[in-house]
Order: sequence, then structure tokens, then C-alpha cells
Amino acid sequence: QIATAVRTATGNFKVIVWDIGYDGAVTRLGSAEGGSTTRVEIAALANTDKLHLDDDGILKPHGHRLVTAARTEAGGLKVTVWDVDKGGEITRRGSGETGEIQGEFAIATFSTYRVVTAVHDSSGRLKLISWHVFPDGSVQRLKDAVAEQVGHIALATYDPYPPSNGALATVVTTAGKLKVIAWGIDTGGGFKRLGSIEGGLVKDVVAATLSHRRIVTAARNTADGLDVRTWDFDAQGNVTLHASGQAGEIGRLAITTLNAARVITAVSDSAGNLKLIAWDAIDDVVRLGDAQAGTVG
Repeated sequence: QIATAVRTATGNFKVIVWDIGYDGAVTRLGSAEGGSTTRVEIAALANTDKLHLDDDGILKPHGHRLVTAARTEAGGLKVTVWDVDKGGEITRRGSGETGEIQGEFAIATFSTYRVVTAVHDSSGRLKLISWHVFPDGSVQRLKDAVAEQVGHIALATYDPYPPSNGALATVVTTAGKLKVIAWGIDTGGGFKRLGSIEGGLVKDVVAATLSHRRIVTAARNTADGLDVRTWDFDAQGNVTLHASGQAGEIGRLAITTLNAARVITAVSDSAGNLKLIAWDAIDDVVRLGDAQAGTVG
């Protein structure tokens, strides 16, 4: 199962669950709507408190837990928890809100209980907010941290073993340059800024967790080309560039990882078509292949 978060024609955000069959067939399952929004992001939370043995004797969760972050009509940020059962039906749980935010934002999750959102504050500075999700799905806002003024914002956890250890990277643009900042998050939700590194000038950037102490970013550079880079973190949170790869002219972009070595970028190409590009990132960043679909907005 996968879940998508979209903005409907009436301006509300909607979460839709889909089943992906072994043959690639896509079946729509349950859906649920939230309030009015102009932007929404979605992430998964583990649901390890509800486990069962499947037919193959493998311990699996009865369902899944999701979290969305959406801009409210008042301009604030609302974090909402959703549970999805085995049949794909969605149940809304608790939520928490912030005051007014500016521009774009991002969300990241750790294990079953910790959510971090990154927003622009009223002065355009990067602001991190930690949230605690209780077993019943209720949400409590914990602590904040404020950094420098930034443009684009992305988040990626960089040490997923275990996934609840609070190692987080913000990937932002400052004065047009890409910047990776490492943060530690303690059990109370407090933030500690660690190492950072700057890259070149970019117009947009996205990020994803890749493997142990490694993340991957995709950026649209000043020539509108695609730059894919991997970054390493040591135990103290110092950041170094590991490897990079390039592709041709793009517009919008997104990124995901399939395992500890495979990266997929989704971009709009120079003709406005959707293009998926597969990369191997076990050491160098090597382009493997691509596939195209129709025109996208």
C-alpha cells in the first residue's frame, strides 16, 4: 500500500490509499479529507504497537500510521495523524497546530512517535519544530529551533539505525547556495545544531534518506540541469560531499530511494514531460536508465 496527499478542486486536502499488486496493478482503497489548504506534505510513521504474524510467519503491523502537515486557512501549520487498516480504510486521529508560517515547509518522521517539521518563520528564517505522537494518535508540540534565513527547504534523516535516534539533516538554499545542516534531536524534542556544508548555486533542491549516515539530494542548478549528490555524516554530525552525478535540463523535481543504494528522481524535462531517472549510489552516483510519461504541470 501507498498513500498520496493531494489538494482537491474545492481546496481541501485529501489522503488516498492505494494498493499496488505484484503485477503492478493499482487499486484505489480508502480516502479521507482534511481542511482547506494551499499546501500539504505526507510522511509515514511506524506502527509497531500493533503487530501480527502473517501467513508466512513474518511479524508485520496490522495497519500503518501516517502524518500530514498542511497549511491552514489562517496561515498556520497543522500536523494530523491518520491510521490505515489492512483494507486501506483511513481513520483520523489527533492533530496539533502552529502559528503563521511563510512559504514552503517539509516534514520528517522518526520511528513511532517523533515528527519534525521545518518551516519559514515570519522573518524568513528556518524554523524546526518537534512533535510527539502518542499511541492513541494524539499530538503534542515540543520544542523549536531557529536558524538563518533560507529559501527552499527539504528534510532527511541520516542515521536510520535505529530510526528513532534523532539524527536529522536540513537541506536548504541560503543566498541561492545549497546548504546541508546536521541536527541532533534529544528525547525531549530539543535540537542541537551540528555540522554544515555549502554546495553551489541552485534554484531548487529536494532530499531523501539513502543509507547509514548518508543522504541524497537532487537540485536544479543555475543552468536548469539536474545535479544528484550524496552526502556523508560522521558520528559528530560533520558533513562531507561523497559523490555526484548530472543529467540534462529540468523543471520541477522530486526524489525517493528504493533501498540503501538505489535513487529515483522524478522531473519535468525540457519538453514538459514527466521523466523518471534511476541512479545507483552505492559509491559513485551512476545513471542507470530512464522512462518518460506525458506532459505534467
